[in-house]
Amino acid sequence: NELYRRWSERSGAVDPNDPPSPEEKSPGAIFLSYASEDRGAAEKLKNRLETEGMDVFFDKDRLEGADEWDKKIRRNIRHCSLFLPLISKNTLTLDRRYFRVEWNAALEIEKMTPPGEAFLFPILIDETSIREENLPSRFEALQAMSALGGEAPPDLISRINFIAGTN
Repeated sequence: NELYRRWSERSGAVDPNDPPSPEEKSPGAIFLSYASEDRGAAEKLKNRLETEGMDVFFDKDRLEGADEWDKKIRRNIRHCSLFLPLISKNTLTLDRRYFRVEWNAALEIEKMTPPGEAFLFPILIDETSIREENLPSRFEALQAMSALGGEAPPDLISRINFIAGTN
């Protein structure tokens, strides 16, 4: 089993629907998922979180030449402590977009998360409502917070710190 686990991790053959064991989870690791048009706001939020000492997976920083990017992204979603989908008017599109793959992977992982443990935390980065028709219905059930333009107020930083277990 140990050999298979190591091979799966190295090869990227990890099933994104297979929940990580507690020792596989990266304590405090945060995954930012966003529409490419929102990269500036996502980067601003990422920088603020990192300034506060948090470990943030941000695709533009963590993907390198020759990486199998889809496998690496799915593996990081699987291993994160907290998944932050950034909600904006750009995420309401009906076009096929990769952030939806990330969201769906996170929604599957959340199903296996123990009761009372937060995994998904929607962040509104513009005036878009969490109740928009084209957003996953699960997001509406969660209390979203705002970081307009990627500017995170202190209460949002405190909440992310608390949920991710970095404090």
